[in-house]
Amino acid sequence: MRIFSIILVLSVLSFSSFAQFGGGDPAKVELDSAKKIKWAAIPVPTWDQITGWGVVGVVMGYYKPNRLDTISPTSSFGVVGMYSQNKNFFVGGWNQMYLKEDLWRLTLAGGSGDYNFQFLDRIMDPPTFIKFGTKYSFIYAAATYNVWDRLYVGGHWVSYAADTEYQIDPPFTGRSKMHAPGLNVTYDSRDDVNFPMSGWQVNLTSNHYLKKLNEPALSFDNWTIDVNKYISVRKNKDVVALRAMTSFSTGDVPFEAQEVIGNTDIPGYTEGRYRGDVKIAAQSEYRLHLYKKWRLVGLLAAASVTDEDGKFTQLLPAAGAGIRYKFMKDEKSHIGLDFVRGKDDWQLVVRFGESF
Repeated sequence: MRIFSIILVLSVLSFSSFAQFGGGDPAKVELDSAKKIKWAAIPVPTWDQITGWGVVGVVMGYYKPNRLDTISPTSSFGVVGMYSQNKNFFVGGWNQMYLKEDLWRLTLAGGSGDYNFQFLDRIMDPPTFIKFGTKYSFIYAAATYNVWDRLYVGGHWVSYAADTEYQIDPPFTGRSKMHAPGLNVTYDSRDDVNFPMSGWQVNLTSNHYLKKLNEPALSFDNWTIDVNKYISVRKNKDVVALRAMTSFSTGDVPFEAQEVIGNTDIPGYTEGRYRGDVKIAAQSEYRLHLYKKWRLVGLLAAASVTDEDGKFTQLLPAAGAGIRYKFMKDEKSHIGLDFVRGKDDWQLVVRFGESF
């Protein structure tokens, strides 16, 4: 499930203003006159069919490491906490920096929590959902450098520990401590990192789990490739956003590292029914400017994941719509809510920023 990467994606997105949530204009955020930090925070309710009701709370700051640098995007840091009705919880933090006129991009993130979920055991007759609970912690550090034009090359290090207890008879607990160096290659010609109206973002990311570094002594690799295209339409008012991706693992792939349909790529699937070693997905969104700070979003998506025999057996569709609100005057950051329908499943998705 790659818990650490899911949380990282959540962490580096933008969030709304808690101070103004009870009234007034949410776009007004506190500005520290000495440090020039724009503070923002908000508690956001969540819900899905498996985890039930929950809340995500975030406190973050936007800042410029060098006030004379007018080329680099705005950097951000913050802390995030989450709790849900089925006793999922997470607490963590991040710092994402853009330095030296966007020559360097640095990310540091870490956290710890409990993740209670389920998966479909297709070996049993009939196939049965098995519940499990994972206690986990992780740390992630990455750095990329602008080597040519808008091409960034660098690397990262990720470490995580997980104890997973499966609710079977007799109960079984799997323990793992994993460490991996990885490669980061990005081509980024987007006109804005928070809400692009035009350009490309192409990412190649790898994680290489070496047997000597891991407990248990497993050796496997994970690769993710995603291609994102943004097209401005209707006189620069609306955006067509397109995405295609694949993620796959090779070697002694543990349960925690399997691909799951849902989350960032193709929402609308909440049950943990579809998982395997290889995932492919495609998604399209139309982001319509409605009125002043408001937008509407429509999305279509499809994905597939390999089964126990390594074959793609099902194409899983999803469709939905949502609403966005631009909450900061100086940053193109949005919060929103999507309703997405999948095959025999559906999901309400709270958005901090855009899905891609």
